[in-house]
Amino acid sequence: MLGSLAILPRPNGPLQQVGYAKTAGQKPLDAPPLRGGQWIESSQYDCTSAFDVRSGSQNYVLTAGHCAGAGTTWWQQGTFLEGSYPIGNTSASQFGPNNNDAAVIPFPNASDAVSQVFIAYQCTGGTIFGIGCTPSSLYQNIDNQESSEQVGESTCLSGTTSGGSSGGDHCTTVAATGNCVLYSGNITVCNQTFAGYGAMPGDSGGSWYNINNKLAQGIESGTLTGGSFVGDSNYTQVTAGLNALGSYSVITCSPC
Repeated sequence: MLGSLAILPRPNGPLQQVGYAKTAGQKPLDAPPLRGGQWIESSQYDCTSAFDVRSGSQNYVLTAGHCAGAGTTWWQQGTFLEGSYPIGNTSASQFGPNNNDAAVIPFPNASDAVSQVFIAYQCTGGTIFGIGCTPSSLYQNIDNQESSEQVGESTCLSGTTSGGSSGGDHCTTVAATGNCVLYSGNITVCNQTFAGYGAMPGDSGGSWYNINNKLAQGIESGTLTGGSFVGDSNYTQVTAGLNALGSYSVITCSPC
């Protein structure tokens, strides 16, 4: 199956001093903590955080391996006036090996990590660029991580460009599991899950999750460009992706 990565190149370098106001319909600009489904950036790419994860006493942000090669420096995009917030450098990354597309970036502060995914942005009493907003109903708690998906199971995408899944507009069902995807550069990633919603550039690394059961499911990789599932997204199953990288687990809030 042929696929195209849902990555967004950044030709002008990272925004370290002044933030960038995204266009209508895209994600709000946020300060730490960093949740799944929010905007992260390097000198090369705009991507999306999947989930916050832990190994031992260290917390990390999980994203796609094709976004974050080893040593890549990452920022969390802040508000228009506050600029960007440093996250850190990629400490482990795989794209292709072990049929994986996953990477982890260590947080500088333990409090930067939470067990939530972005789902909607509501603003009352706000002004331009969201300054002065009182946000509500922003996030979905994550209770657990799923070890495998079943065809027909509910799944939702939260990505930087697509936005959150409020109202179910980015929710769909698992269409197929255990498939291989061939990307440009002759890179093949197998054990991919297909879902019936097409991701957009910038969604790479985003959160696939079951909103009903509060389960972390997967890490957005790309969109299928050929075969019977053309237009669908493909993602790396979260538990398989984390196990391939090492001893990591999604930070959960059970019981929430």
